[in-house]
Amino acid sequence: MEIIEYFFECYFNMSANYIELEDLVNEFIQIESNKYINSFKKALTDIIDNENWDIVIEIASSKGGRLLKPKKAEMLVRYLKFLIDGNKPIEKPNFYFRE
Repeated sequence: MEIIEYFFECYFNMSANYIELEDLVNEFIQIESNKYINSFKKALTDIIDNENWDIVIEIASSKGGRLLKPKKAEMLVRYLKFLIDGNKPIEKPNFYFRE
């Protein structure tokens, strides 16, 4: 999960906003090597397949300074996977809902 930690430390840290996620993923794709992009895709897929939202909650807190609950962690991972696969959202998710 080092690549997920890297994304939170370098791209989606406390200075970034959820509204910027699409731009941050595009920046990641433009700057990083295919090795890192593919590693990020695989890590996101593994998290989704195993429904391991707790690892994202832990990384978001320790590396990104963000507090996530399971539903928001799931939304975030699924949205990141959607974006890293090159999809363009019709409508951006509302990350500001209350659980």
